[in-house]
Amino acid sequence: MTQKSEDRLLFLLAFAFFAHIMDFIIMLPLGDELMRKLSISPSQFSFLISIYSILAGIMGFISAMFMDKYDRKHVLMVTLVGFTIGTYWCGFAQTYHTLLVARAFTGAFGGVTGGIIMSIVSDIIPFSRKGRAMGIISGAFSVASIIGVPFGLFLSTKFGDWHVPFIFFGIVSTISTIVSFYLIPNVNGHIVVGKGFKSPKTLLGNVIKDKNQSNALIWTFLLILGHFIIIPFLSPSLIRNSGFNPDRIPLIYFIGGIFTIFASYYSGKLSDRYGSKKVYLVTVLCSFVPIILLTHLGKINIIESFFVTSLFFIFASARMIPANTLVTSSVNASTMGSFMALRSCVIELGEGLAAFIGGQIIVENPNGTFSNYTYLGYISVFLSLLTLIFAYKAKVAK
Repeated sequence: MTQKSEDRLLFLLAFAFFAHIMDFIIMLPLGDELMRKLSISPSQFSFLISIYSILAGIMGFISAMFMDKYDRKHVLMVTLVGFTIGTYWCGFAQTYHTLLVARAFTGAFGGVTGGIIMSIVSDIIPFSRKGRAMGIISGAFSVASIIGVPFGLFLSTKFGDWHVPFIFFGIVSTISTIVSFYLIPNVNGHIVVGKGFKSPKTLLGNVIKDKNQSNALIWTFLLILGHFIIIPFLSPSLIRNSGFNPDRIPLIYFIGGIFTIFASYYSGKLSDRYGSKKVYLVTVLCSFVPIILLTHLGKINIIESFFVTSLFFIFASARMIPANTLVTSSVNASTMGSFMALRSCVIELGEGLAAFIGGQIIVENPNGTFSNYTYLGYISVFLSLLTLIFAYKAKVAK
């Protein structure tokens, strides 16, 4: 595959990943509005986040049993169609419980989508260029932050209805599905005739026997748990604890997204040049500064808030690139699909557990402010430190 065709495929996959990311992260800045309009508590809001991840994790495990039996493109198309239906469903949900069911359905397909996209990248792109490739795919999050979230919140404000962003992103997902069907090639070089299905016992047994895979999955779980435990209440805490104007929340994601584009790109370049382990160590240690600052904010001005949140976006995204590069290189092509499905399962369960834990620790005071957000910052730093142990053990599969 030529460099040009590689880039074309990566941008197509990034577009599909963009739609998946948007549906998930649009829930976060809508947190304060959902809590008010649906009359729900912080723990109920966190459950809206975690139910998506829980179902995604369950389906990720189930799909891992047969992921390597089928063409990667065919699996991707099934997940994109189901995900698109779920996104529209969220856009027409009228009650908390209906939205909860819709989020669960969307998560069941959305969780597998990320894993199969990463599997396609890992199958096609050689290790020497994988850091750059992961940077391009991860750039979907940056674009979602710069364009998707601000525009989604603009639609919500413009129409006075939180349903509108979901309908809009359902349309984006429809376009992504159609484009993927016609332009993404078949990816079936991993298929071995007569093999493919793995029982749960075999699947888990293979991971346990392969220390490289088990270390990679534990590393992923701790990284996501530490990262996501502070995310769901980032916007609500800025609004309620720091006095941040809700209308300016889109600017947080817009400015942060611009910085993450550069952070993701240069993190990938530096990983290819100096080694992913070194880059991961530096970015993790640097990420502690914005994590502590963000979870200890009081009343601050707009410039200070933009500085802290942008710093958080920069190092949070920068550390993900070398981590993804090493983790996706820990298995060979014949088991890549099942491993990436398990990894998606671990990621989604980590996000779900993080949201649930955060919802139990955060306390809403009578005046509407939140307490205990600082504790989530300490937990995030501790879990991030633990990941360094498993990053050190990571090896490229032969």
